[in-house]
Amino acid sequence: MRLMIGLTALLAATSAIAAELPISGTYGDELGCARLAPYEGPSEFGGITVSASGLTGLEWGCTWAEIWEYPQSDGSAFGLQGLCGGEGIPFLEQYIVEIGQDDPTEMTVFAANGDPRWELNLCEAAPEGGGKG
Repeated sequence: MRLMIGLTALLAATSAIAAELPISGTYGDELGCARLAPYEGPSEFGGITVSASGLTGLEWGCTWAEIWEYPQSDGSAFGLQGLCGGEGIPFLEQYIVEIGQDDPTEMTVFAANGDPRWELNLCEAAPEGGGKG
């Protein structure tokens, strides 16, 4: 319980100092990009989007609290500390994001240990600032 209270206090205290990933637009998998557009049909599980301000899945998301560029990456690889939450549970998560050097419309998101998590593409016609999540 103390850990939950401490983590909640940390999230509340640091939410005002969110960081921005230096990208334009929103990257996502097929379902994540589709969820950015208005849709009135049944919900589908899944879908990931990454924007300058955070990462969003269905019923969970992260706001970037800290971002650092990897040395020698020419602005294409970043470490990210996310203040996250899902289903009422706050948690901290770290990711590594690599933007394609040959094709900047491609992005790979890795877990903190280097394991690949998601292969994403720049969403076409994504609204500025995100969408539904």
